[in-house]
Amino acid sequence: MSSTGTHIMKLFHRHSLLAVSLLLALSQAWAAGGMPFHRVVKGDRPNLEQQKIDAYIYGAPVLYTGDAKAPTHVPGAVWHAKNRDKKFYFGDLNPAVDPDEIMQLVEDEKWEESKILLQNAPWAYPRTENVQALLEEFKAQLGSKAGTVERQTFLRDFALKLKERYPMGYFLKAVDGLESNGGLPTEKTDGAEAYALFERNIKAKKAELYAQGMNDEQVHTQLRTLPGYSGMVFDDIFSRPHKVIVQAKIPVNSFRMLEDGKLKSFPDEYRVHSVQGKILSGGTQYRWDYHHQIEPEALKNIETFAQKVVNALPAEMRKMSFGMDVVTTKDGGMQIIEMNIGGESSYLWPKTDVWVAQLLAEKFTGKRTPMQKDVDQVLAISDLAAKGRALEALLKKPAFASVGYPNDEAVSEILRIAKNSMLESYRQAPSPRNLKVLNRLLDQFQMRSFLTESQKVSITPCEELLAPQIAAH
Repeated sequence: MSSTGTHIMKLFHRHSLLAVSLLLALSQAWAAGGMPFHRVVKGDRPNLEQQKIDAYIYGAPVLYTGDAKAPTHVPGAVWHAKNRDKKFYFGDLNPAVDPDEIMQLVEDEKWEESKILLQNAPWAYPRTENVQALLEEFKAQLGSKAGTVERQTFLRDFALKLKERYPMGYFLKAVDGLESNGGLPTEKTDGAEAYALFERNIKAKKAELYAQGMNDEQVHTQLRTLPGYSGMVFDDIFSRPHKVIVQAKIPVNSFRMLEDGKLKSFPDEYRVHSVQGKILSGGTQYRWDYHHQIEPEALKNIETFAQKVVNALPAEMRKMSFGMDVVTTKDGGMQIIEMNIGGESSYLWPKTDVWVAQLLAEKFTGKRTPMQKDVDQVLAISDLAAKGRALEALLKKPAFASVGYPNDEAVSEILRIAKNSMLESYRQAPSPRNLKVLNRLLDQFQMRSFLTESQKVSITPCEELLAPQIAAH
């Protein structure tokens, strides 16, 4: 077992038998019939109307951090974004951030996370190494008084060694960094140039933010949009190499799409959520384009793979919460890129995806949320035109405007579900009138981009078959 695994085992056994028994009892009670569930949200308590909206979009009562003058116990389960949010509220069950001591070790720490995966699920994770260990192996040293030219030479020599070690390519990552996809330095990056840009645009600002008392995450959040941010990892190689990892590139499937007017390549990557040891069914999202549709069989395979990874973790970690990033590979396999341990995955928060927030609440309470009940009523309508009117009325609620609608990102899952229901209503009563209504609704709610390939194929023959009747009307 790795030193990390051993440490985690010691941490777990350090919990008293009573505490462990309590957690098990609470988990069993939740599984049997549900429990109270609350969400912790940063900020002061808003007016009463906004409180009602917040409860609706979160699918649960909201606890505002501005109200908490001291750590406050709340019966049942409480969902936190970060472990530190327990200083405001804590529940009998804190599924996003418990066990506390393990969470302190692995939260926002990609190297600790990597060691756990390499030890327990090496078949599911790319080769990953710590830069400090590599520098020691390479016997690469740089004096503390080294100048710019010496640092540039050092980085270029280091890159040559990495290219020999990782012939298929690599990514450099700060263990607490926020870069992703195209922002990460690779074997193609000129480290000397990237570091020079960092020195010009970032270095002084970074020192200033730390001097203000900001933590690593806050500093990264402040700097991530500035030119030269990706060069910050090279500064880390000089100042804290133990906080940098090298990860092998793997042959990932990809697609190209427009971003900011430019055609860019994106990996075939999915965010899969695991809560209390089980994949959150219905909560899996395509990472780079929320309009992208996943065929049911592909979705099943992705979630089965993710569940296999969770099952392979040490027993004391399986009940933790993860927002796993899973990619498909060109050889037909899959790999985990990051586990994203904790409750911060943006898809669990309503301004990114309001429906996944409902699924999370339902998982703990065992009951449909008010929003789910409203959607269920829309789906139960058999007449296609009436279904469309009911969906339109639902989406006009102020709650949906609060998550950005008519921008459809936050309601994309609701639109997918409604689209499936509309297609089923049409299949039950195919006619020229209903085909016209279906096409009108697909356009009205901009649902065509949510059609899977198989759904497009299923609609086309109907259109061709009914074309003469439609023309006659």
